[in-house]
Amino acid sequence: MMGNKRVVGICDDERQNRENWQEGLSRIPGFDECFEIKAIVAEDDGEFRSAIEGLMERRKMARKKSSTNDNHHNLFDQIDILIVDYDLINASHGEWITGEEIAYLARCYSHCKIIVAVNQFGSNPFDLNLTGHFPESFADVNLGDRQVINPGLWSYVWPAGFRPWYWPLLPKLVDDIDKRVDDVSGDSLNKSIKDVLGFHDEAWRLLPRETVAWITPRNTPKKSSDQFTVREIVTSSSLGLRHKDQVPDDAVARIAAARIGQWLDHAVLAAQDILVDAPHLVERYSSLLGVKDASVEEFNKYARIASPSELKLDVRLSRLAFEKSYWLSRPAWYWPEIAQTEWISEVANPWESSAPDAYFCEDISRFVTREQTREFKVRVSSVFDVRRCVNPDFRKLVPWMSALSDVDYQPNGRLLE
Repeated sequence: MMGNKRVVGICDDERQNRENWQEGLSRIPGFDECFEIKAIVAEDDGEFRSAIEGLMERRKMARKKSSTNDNHHNLFDQIDILIVDYDLINASHGEWITGEEIAYLARCYSHCKIIVAVNQFGSNPFDLNLTGHFPESFADVNLGDRQVINPGLWSYVWPAGFRPWYWPLLPKLVDDIDKRVDDVSGDSLNKSIKDVLGFHDEAWRLLPRETVAWITPRNTPKKSSDQFTVREIVTSSSLGLRHKDQVPDDAVARIAAARIGQWLDHAVLAAQDILVDAPHLVERYSSLLGVKDASVEEFNKYARIASPSELKLDVRLSRLAFEKSYWLSRPAWYWPEIAQTEWISEVANPWESSAPDAYFCEDISRFVTREQTREFKVRVSSVFDVRRCVNPDFRKLVPWMSALSDVDYQPNGRLLE
């Protein structure tokens, strides 16, 4: 952190890309007051090459179980948010280095907090799986180059248009990661993931086998999922280190903070049937809005990332909330418990409830009317596996939807007729 500002590192092997992103980010209201940009010149045989070699040396030392608490400065240690292009063919390590390789090295062998990978999945993609390319990528966020300067990544208030709901808010995420690391450091490395997260017992038992599989340790005696430890996530699960790699305990905590958070967001919360966030909650139970015959505009008050108190949901929901909200990109509540809460009118009188014409679109993080939407089927295991995006027929009719014409919806086989 430079002064009181967070450091955003822009790593690419093309100067024009670095300059375009820097100029675009500076135009976002409030960005320059909170962030300072560090250009990482990947094509120069200097600072970048030295930094990559330093991370590789730490990797080798960790495998030998030698001390990696060296005092050697590394460029990536000072970066709060790393934006790294996937295709680095002109980089000084161009024979083998990619943005994904850098994401792995930076996550495991540096103090870099948040990693944003660019162009691994296209220039302007929308992931119809709603998994954010978890668990394939070690980056916290995967974007296209046309999305890096989207205000919806950097500001709590964003204009109407393309803004995937599965994206985190980067300022929130960089603040949250330190709290997560505190939760899993020291003796907590050997505590169960469930206990560290404070996950409710019944909800944990209802997690689908496919969801639990991601955090299941390899080559260990069979035990129940509520006994899986934080350390095991990093050392012996499919979310952790590559074969033969090892890291000291402080790095185990940093990796766990990132990977468990990704699992919660992209495997658990994405399903919306164990944890549910605000827009999906009010879409099912519109009585929680406290307004009869609520308009689309009323629903959109909940289609934002804000605290429960700011959202002004019924205070009685607080006991059903996932308490450690910094482990998620947005507030969430335990759906199995909410679905049995009889002071909610849709629960008490399900056959008397009516569904307003307001449907949440995952690609724009907004409610629109039914005719403006198209259904698609998500990858995650869920009883709520059909979601909605904007109907292509309306992209030409509604001015602010026009930009969606250039979005690559992938894999498009998930779109329903």
